[in-house]
Amino acid sequence: MATVLPFTLKAAGESEMTAARYAWDDYRFHGVARIEGGELVLEWGGEVERGDMGMLSVSTTIDPVPTREVRIPPARLGAAALRGGWWRPRLEVTIADLDALAALPGSWRGRAVLRLTRRDLPVARAFVTELALLQAGAT
Repeated sequence: MATVLPFTLKAAGESEMTAARYAWDDYRFHGVARIEGGELVLEWGGEVERGDMGMLSVSTTIDPVPTREVRIPPARLGAAALRGGWWRPRLEVTIADLDALAALPGSWRGRAVLRLTRRDLPVARAFVTELALLQAGAT
């Protein structure tokens, strides 16, 4: 059975300020990583909080972000490593080319940082092993 690793993504928000108004968008993403059909699959969705503050009013709305995914074949995988230890566990995945992660929020220079919870560390260790086997052509 394939390991499924839940994660969250950090993505920069956006804001705009004028003399009488402040508006912002704050993004929250969550997803799962899995190996499916011989490829690394990163699937994520989330929500965006849109806020607007004027001289006499404040409003916020929360809108869903559609679910998206990227599929990365083993030939495009660079390295995958657990970082952060106990305090801020994360899985850092590097990709051999920049286009593979272009759609993933928060990715930069072919690198994705998947933030994990402490309770998922054993699952993350198993997932890294599966990725290594995938790269080696053993799966």
